[in-house]
Amino acid sequence: MSDEILFYGLRQDGRRPSDLRHSSINVGVIHSADGSACFSQGNTKVMAFIQGPKQNRFEKEKGKISCFLTSARFSTTGERKKVIRGDKKSSEFEEFLKGMMESVILFENIPHSDIDIYISVLQDDGSVESAAINAVTLALIDAGVPMKDFLISCSCGYYNSTAILDVTYTEGLSYSVISEFRIAVMGASGLVAYVNYEQFGSSKLSLEVTKELMALAIEGCRQVHFLIREFCMKTYSY
Repeated sequence: MSDEILFYGLRQDGRRPSDLRHSSINVGVIHSADGSACFSQGNTKVMAFIQGPKQNRFEKEKGKISCFLTSARFSTTGERKKVIRGDKKSSEFEEFLKGMMESVILFENIPHSDIDIYISVLQDDGSVESAAINAVTLALIDAGVPMKDFLISCSCGYYNSTAILDVTYTEGLSYSVISEFRIAVMGASGLVAYVNYEQFGSSKLSLEVTKELMALAIEGCRQVHFLIREFCMKTYSY
């Protein structure tokens, strides 16, 4: 496999470096759930569904969130990678997502309530963590869970002195990609809620490059937020 990502300024899927993949949204995909959504970005597809808010047995002052992640990952070549629920990476993401959603859900409006969040990675062609965050946000909206803002996520990478938005699975395997950013922002306010940065190899990024990557990822989040907001306005009459 060639390690090249850009050919005459375009990526293998025809996008420019600063382009997002096409995204699609479906809600109400699981009728037995209180809220559910499927968020697709290119060939990456994540489904999330919500059980709750439901009164907890012990009537605690504040409700709680539980997150459960399962994954059947596919590369763009069709290779299936079985991932068992409860592995270290899945558990870490469940805890991370729990903390993120606790920061945006207005539990004071639903006291003594618990919320269970289930995430299923149906297909992983890169940027799957960001897609999962966006799917959960949509499922919470579909369940009518009160939130102070939408939590939106996007990824970007750095390849041969070029920042690339919304990294695919194949791009993430390239030895020429020396770093990858994943961020989550509050959609309406634009406040950055989370930054995850992975460095590959020994190369160090300058402050200027880091700022460039952050700016590109934030712009990606802005575009995803616009898509989700427009969808909600049409679907729920927001």
